[in-house]
Amino acid sequence: MLEAHGVGYASAQHELLAEIDFTARPGVVTVLIGPNGAGKSTLLRILSGELKPTRGHVALDGQPLASIGSAVLAQRRAVVPQASALAFPFTALEVAMLGATVPGFQLENGQERNAAINALRSLGMGAMADRPYAFLSGGERQRVHIARALAQLACAPRSEGRQILLLDEPTSSLDLAHQGTVLSLLSLQARADVAVVAVLHDLNLAAAVADVLVLLENGRVAAAGKPDDVLKDDILSKVYGCPVSVGRTPANGKPFLLPPALF
Repeated sequence: MLEAHGVGYASAQHELLAEIDFTARPGVVTVLIGPNGAGKSTLLRILSGELKPTRGHVALDGQPLASIGSAVLAQRRAVVPQASALAFPFTALEVAMLGATVPGFQLENGQERNAAINALRSLGMGAMADRPYAFLSGGERQRVHIARALAQLACAPRSEGRQILLLDEPTSSLDLAHQGTVLSLLSLQARADVAVVAVLHDLNLAAAVADVLVLLENGRVAAAGKPDDVLKDDILSKVYGCPVSVGRTPANGKPFLLPPALF
């Protein structure tokens, strides 16, 4: 279980996060939502250990995250950032294998390659495994990095604690079909008892995949709970600063929204 206790973060005297209490539980897909600049990506970077909070702390199974070594963290959590730069002429498969080739994983011969291939195939990228990464589209690169994280979790030595998958806007460059593929994989990871935390701007996608939504506003938690409890007209209208009317899908009654200009 990954927990944030009273977390705050300030940069250049500007407060980006304040008084954040947050829990990511195994088997649960938690989605961070909120307007631009609400602090979603900053919070995800703090949860991953990339940033240290200026107030409060993050704990993994009760142990302060700052006290956990990088080797142990690599076994417990995988991260897909919003953007990744790559200066080397790697193929898609070689990039995906980076997730598995971590010191201390003690893999058997070919295990990292098989894990990377399986992860690419699960994302519809199997036929592109040998294609140069530099020649891939933005959406294809995004899926390669998700495959890298999945390969890391698949090859990590099984420790006492459960694993965590953190993703920042994993569907931002994807078409409709591949958005569905990625969201399905997030749900599958949760069913395998992984704690999944994702940042999503698209509230419809968030409603479709989330077990728990955490709505941020100006660096604070404005609402948290099940999608039905968070995606309400009054809450969203206040946080987003525009009229919001939440509808329901006919098939399963999940919330859906349209931009206010389309009302």
